[in-house]
Amino acid sequence: MGNKIDSVLCSCTVDSFSVIRRLRKFHQFEYAVVGQALAILMLLADTIENFQLLHITSLFPDSNNIDIENTISILQIATWTKWLSISAALSLAGSALWENYGLAAKILSLLLSLPIVLGARALVKLDASSIELFTASIFGAIGLLVLSCYLLKPVVLKLKI
Repeated sequence: MGNKIDSVLCSCTVDSFSVIRRLRKFHQFEYAVVGQALAILMLLADTIENFQLLHITSLFPDSNNIDIENTISILQIATWTKWLSISAALSLAGSALWENYGLAAKILSLLLSLPIVLGARALVKLDASSIELFTASIFGAIGLLVLSCYLLKPVVLKLKI
């Protein structure tokens, strides 16, 4: 059941397109193009990840099935692709903030770039603590990004158009 619910949640990735459209409005076309590509990559990787999870669930009673090794390999690739894409999108958002907002946004920009650095480290080390720190940094960065929507609102009005 949880795997099916997660499939519905992947549609939230499409919400990235509304943010990307907003970047286009502020003449940040290069960010919009890269952001759209990342959103599509996230959506595809999440869909593949969910299919693999459902496939593993269907194989569970027969643990001797050799197909489970292939499924887990594909699952690992899809999962890493999804999470690294999310961290790249956060870094991209940070870059957009760096160029167009004040000091608070520059600090936020640096914090939003942290997940991509921790993701590269986790991918190289592949140990539990690095992976946990990487995923925690993504959730923290998303929280900061949401919070910034309220805190940076007055600064947005000063944006050059």
